[in-house]
Amino acid sequence: MADTATTTPLLTSHKQAKPPKAPSIDDTIETYIGATGAMQLFKAVLLAFAWAFDAQQVFMSCLLYTSRCV
Repeated sequence: MADTATTTPLLTSHKQAKPPKAPSIDDTIETYIGATGAMQLFKAVLLAFAWAFDAQQVFMSCLLYTSRCV
């Protein structure tokens, strides 16, 4: 004689859960760094300007102070 209490589930409305979707790279960056705001954009522009200014200074020193830049 089969015991019906061990063969039927206790929760009849229980459905198999789908496995969680892996987060994208954008989601991960936004989780750890945060959304891009105006201040973050300003800092990026300021950093790019400083980098370009430094490159221009290196170019000028090579051009003016040496006959050949290596």
